[in-house]
Amino acid sequence: MLAGMRLEGVSRVEQRLDMVLAPERDGLKVREVCALFGVSRDTFYRWRERYEAEGIAGLEDRSSRPARSPGRINPAIEQHIVELRTSHPRWGPRRLRAELRRRGNEHPPARSTIERVLHRNGLLADASPVPARKPLRRFVRSQPNELWQTDVLDWPLPDGTIAHIYTFLDDHSRLCVAVHAYAEETAANAIDLFDKACDACGAPHTVLSDRGPIFTGITFGCVGAFERHLWQRGVCTLNGRAYHPQTQGKVERYHRTLIEWLTDHPARNLAALNRTLARFRADYNHDRPHQALDDDTPAVVWAATARAVPDPHGTVERRQRETLRSTSNNGNLGYGEWTIALGRNWMSTKVRIVDHGDHINCYAADGTLIRHVIPDPNRHYLGTGKPRGRPPRHLT
Repeated sequence: MLAGMRLEGVSRVEQRLDMVLAPERDGLKVREVCALFGVSRDTFYRWRERYEAEGIAGLEDRSSRPARSPGRINPAIEQHIVELRTSHPRWGPRRLRAELRRRGNEHPPARSTIERVLHRNGLLADASPVPARKPLRRFVRSQPNELWQTDVLDWPLPDGTIAHIYTFLDDHSRLCVAVHAYAEETAANAIDLFDKACDACGAPHTVLSDRGPIFTGITFGCVGAFERHLWQRGVCTLNGRAYHPQTQGKVERYHRTLIEWLTDHPARNLAALNRTLARFRADYNHDRPHQALDDDTPAVVWAATARAVPDPHGTVERRQRETLRSTSNNGNLGYGEWTIALGRNWMSTKVRIVDHGDHINCYAADGTLIRHVIPDPNRHYLGTGKPRGRPPRHLT
């Protein structure tokens, strides 16, 4: 371009011709011509050489594209990327790179190169630049089975019913330990799937859940059926803060992947949904590279480290819950799903309850043990064992 001299209605070729002819035509020195047209001496001599060699055609603009591009991606690899993306529209550059490696390409193109391939082939919409964020600080347990996260995802079925999808996810490896859909959302279903997960993968040291009533009774100041079952097996429980799903961040992110899968693989009923979930679990654990695992699969990471186990003796204090209750005017105590009889000597009294899962202790204000109770899920009233009512009168 001629930076100094621009003539309206005159083409660039005409201006360049005027420039290279100026020294002979107008008797100007080269440095004067360069100053007049706003170019360097090197630029002037380059245009003059091209004019002398090619005439007017040498003054035309030329492409700046190099004659050869040794860094250009192999056309066969580009075609492979396009085919993978077309078959799996949800796969981004990172997933595509991992899939190329898994398919035998030991040195796949960089993510940025794959992104350019997608743009070039119209497979990636232009997006606004994402502002830089601070690097995420990830909290990961050091062993498989050290911590499982659990949650329930509600999923609508075509018949209008809602399926409740329970999941247990290993914190260390992101392995989907178990996933199953039930017609109802109950603690019994959570216990059922937990036991099946333990049979397949061993019992965990701790289970993390939200404060939903199917998982914990902490909101009601008691011990729920699910955590009672775990405590009796020596497994600790943790609960995230209310309205703070980030505590269960791994299972929340897992749900996003699960929703994408279920959207792409619709199921017409509960049985079909569970078949779909079985295929999802196999793909998620063994085939899908996980970004948080440096693109390894959860199954690979799971198998690389020895598993943690429950510690019943070392976690006794973590497997108990205390609360205060007032007895009624007949000495009965309402706690969880039971009415516990303490006797009329303890009517209208504040009692401290310590629930250990397999037994419940009731203490007076001075620390005296009032009663030791074994919880029975088949009974609502836990009496003292003494006959109820007034003692019979004996006639003499």
